[in-house]
Amino acid sequence: MSGQSLAGLRILVTRERQASEEFARRLSDLGAFPIICPAIQIVFRHPPGLDLALLGLGRFDWLVLTSANAVRAVGYRLDELRLDPEEAFGQTRIAVVGQATGAALEKLGGRAELVASSGSAAGLADDLVAAGVFETIVLFPASRVARPDLPQRLREAGAGVVQLAVYDTVAPDRIALPDQSSLDVATFTSPSAVRNALGAADAVWLQAVPMICIGETTAAAARAAGALDVTVAADASMDGIIRSLLEFQQRRQQEG
Repeated sequence: MSGQSLAGLRILVTRERQASEEFARRLSDLGAFPIICPAIQIVFRHPPGLDLALLGLGRFDWLVLTSANAVRAVGYRLDELRLDPEEAFGQTRIAVVGQATGAALEKLGGRAELVASSGSAAGLADDLVAAGVFETIVLFPASRVARPDLPQRLREAGAGVVQLAVYDTVAPDRIALPDQSSLDVATFTSPSAVRNALGAADAVWLQAVPMICIGETTAAAARAAGALDVTVAADASMDGIIRSLLEFQQRRQQEG
């Protein structure tokens, strides 16, 4: 993306606070004006069995992580248990969805052996089945409302799946949307963020704002909520969203 610019583009960033700040820095470096407005909040959970699973990760053939939030939730619990993440993650093979998840894992000292070729949980399930999961044991720490597709596909292929709800995605107490005239484009990385933002008081105008969504599931939630101009990112990553923003900026300049 060297030499490309988002100069002057006013971009709504709706990820949870920590992730929004990291993303906003990247946008600022490209000349954009990021407007941080978290539409989701991540709350870590401590389900029964989580500590035992993390203390004995070597008993699992695969650790499957489908979001950076799942990585952070696991990392938080490892810290609470005073376990070295690099040592813990080194006990098993790890599969992830997307570059963002892989990057979050690497920050903690882990490395993914398998990255979903399609950038989706369903695609990761297919890749794992192709790699051979018959009679393996898989640990799947995920959101409390994670879709059932991945564990179901693995079980059908003969794997034993231990699924643990390690975090919740909830709506902030207040979503402070900017003024309509101060925004050019909005970015979304989860269906929950879409629903929370578009469901906020006096947010009907947001339906007409161009939106770039990280994947088709998020885009479908945007369309269902009444969004009129929805683009699916080039791929399911922050890099993919930035590439789509650069294309959006180029179109605006050509039309202007």
